[in-house]
Amino acid sequence: MGGYKFTRVDRSCTKGSRLDRFLIADSTWNHLGPMTAVALGRTISDHHPILLRRFTADYGPIPFKIYHSWFQGEGFDNVVSEFWSNGYYRRSSSSLINFKNKLQGLKGAIKVWVNARRSRIERRPLRGGIEDDQYNKICDIVKQVTIVQSDDSWRWCCDTMDSFSVNGVRKHLDCLSLPSHYLATRWNKIVPRKVNIHVWRLIKDRLPTRFNLWFRGIDNVSLICPMCSNGLESIYHTMCECIIAVKVWKSVAKWLDLNLPFQLPPIEFLDFVNSQGNLHKAKDVLFTIIYTAWWELWRFRNESIFRLGKKRDVRMVDSIIHFLYIWYQNRYKKASMRWDDWFKNPLLFI
Repeated sequence: MGGYKFTRVDRSCTKGSRLDRFLIADSTWNHLGPMTAVALGRTISDHHPILLRRFTADYGPIPFKIYHSWFQGEGFDNVVSEFWSNGYYRRSSSSLINFKNKLQGLKGAIKVWVNARRSRIERRPLRGGIEDDQYNKICDIVKQVTIVQSDDSWRWCCDTMDSFSVNGVRKHLDCLSLPSHYLATRWNKIVPRKVNIHVWRLIKDRLPTRFNLWFRGIDNVSLICPMCSNGLESIYHTMCECIIAVKVWKSVAKWLDLNLPFQLPPIEFLDFVNSQGNLHKAKDVLFTIIYTAWWELWRFRNESIFRLGKKRDVRMVDSIIHFLYIWYQNRYKKASMRWDDWFKNPLLFI
């Protein structure tokens, strides 16, 4: 209703809007058809006159969506004919409004039929083969489900407690992404802390080799080993397989007069040394030598990349022996050794 605004208060002291609901009966609207109502002012009367104006407006056809597949569906004809003959809809004195209400009711009946048709599992017969096999598997899974009278809840299958937790997700992701091994990192008090941390990162496969950087999505110019220019640079190649590493380990084995299985991966190499019962007293020194050799190999690798002049690999064994002696003399409190004895073979004088 246009014109002035009214506020109606009934006996229960509740407000009401839409004055056309109580000033003009529904039967009047239905009988006269499309009309507009305007409330005038009280300048010429003791009340607000209401003017009714009938109009005709054609907005074009109303979109009505229907699919050809519905006519082939089972029960569609019965739904339409049953509702059109006996269906309930809001009746009016106007034939045009009756037809509109009847179409709206038919739309609701068709909607119910479509939802029921979609909810059926077997919308069409199975064609055999893969569909038959998948259907049988689904039926077997459904038969194993036990319905209990309890509230629905989420279950976390990666934990024994069946309850979800952020800690459980973190452990599950660590098991999938982090390398696992049974040998704990041995903390060596003779070498500096940075060497122990370096060995820990080496065993965990967390050194920034070119392969590891590429594996984590960091682009590199080349994945070839910078020390020997032959082979993919991984931790195993840098510490065991590279030509420079082989020369260093052979020189260390000759210095100690031991047959070291340096071709083994780092974890298995440490496990082999730890299992040698005849080297009980010399294990600390032997682990120190291995840690220092790995440290010097990594330093040589970095200098080969980030320095213009390459370090001579023949001096690497001398650096290992020199640093080992300094650390042993200053950090190992249980014993001391002369330089001559250390240079010959430290394992003979322990």
